[in-house]
Amino acid sequence: MSSGQRVWLDVETRRRRIILALLVLGLLGTIAGFVANLLGPTPEVAGGISGGIAFLALGGVAILFVVRRISNRTLGWAVLVVGSLLTWGTLFHGLYLAGDDPGAADAVLTILHWVPVLVVFAFLAFDGALAIGVAAALVASTMLFIGPHAWFGVGGGGVQLTPTYVVQMLVAYVVTVVALSFFASLQRNLAAWRDTAREMHTLAHTDALTGLANRRAAHEVLGREVARAARYDRELAVLMLDIDRFKVLNDTYGHPVGDRVLVALAERLRAHVRASDLVARWGGEEFVVVAPETPMPFSLQLAEQLRAQIAKDPFLDGHRIAVSVGVASFRDGDDVDALVARSDAALYRAKAGGRNRVSVVEDLTNTDRERLGASGAAE
Repeated sequence: MSSGQRVWLDVETRRRRIILALLVLGLLGTIAGFVANLLGPTPEVAGGISGGIAFLALGGVAILFVVRRISNRTLGWAVLVVGSLLTWGTLFHGLYLAGDDPGAADAVLTILHWVPVLVVFAFLAFDGALAIGVAAALVASTMLFIGPHAWFGVGGGGVQLTPTYVVQMLVAYVVTVVALSFFASLQRNLAAWRDTAREMHTLAHTDALTGLANRRAAHEVLGREVARAARYDRELAVLMLDIDRFKVLNDTYGHPVGDRVLVALAERLRAHVRASDLVARWGGEEFVVVAPETPMPFSLQLAEQLRAQIAKDPFLDGHRIAVSVGVASFRDGDDVDALVARSDAALYRAKAGGRNRVSVVEDLTNTDRERLGASGAAE
């Protein structure tokens, strides 16, 4: 699983947990309202029945959500439908049907405080314009239900919602929607910036042709592995591979064929190393394998297996290639440059010794130093 996928899953997991917490809060509030309506000093049968129905509906949704039978979006619609029906029913009953019943008045005031919770649900369950549209619809429908009562005195009874109160409540609702819209937009922008940064990092550390790690990425991994080997006295091997007579292949068959050979070689190298090993394109037709926890005998065995397998099986339309391999192992006092210099010197010796072979360098000779210095390699 890629890091991008892991991040996305983490975001979705956090979202589900927040939604579940709000759902549990809604269930607790529904229970409290149900008990207050039926057992309070002024029992409200209609409110108790509606509360019981809402509790059963939300409880069923919560169970389905916990066992992952429904998605965040489906949960959002389910909760919003149940919450909206409960809100509209409570408002209509308390404002226009209940008369002077104080229990109905309390239910109206209580349900008005739960509208922002539904707005939060909308922004958790949906994204972008849909979340804003659903939240605005919730606010607008609430105002439509209480407007005739507040401005024209329709209904009356035990509920006294003045125009001033309704305007203040509307302002609070609108501020909630605007604030949530702002933070949702900010979150989307941050996610886009994070994805862009991750993509740029990937591009900067990946070879465009083969999909392997590039030289920069290999150098960073080598730095970490050398530090770990030095600190914990661990084994570390570096294999430097170079395609023999690659220029002849390019000149004979053209660069497209050469590129296809490089891609096929990259796939073959990846398939024949451990998951803990790093295969990178060092440059041109040169590749490097970083093999942690690999003593010299095993690194030589790995190098020989890679060399033999590549020489044995043809590449693409019958083209055969061979590789020379230089091997070096970490020693006390090594840094990345010293380790790479020895593997590069070993590769040069394999080339000079006839190609299609494996060589190892324990110590650099003056000839090795002169050649590395002439090629710009650091010791």
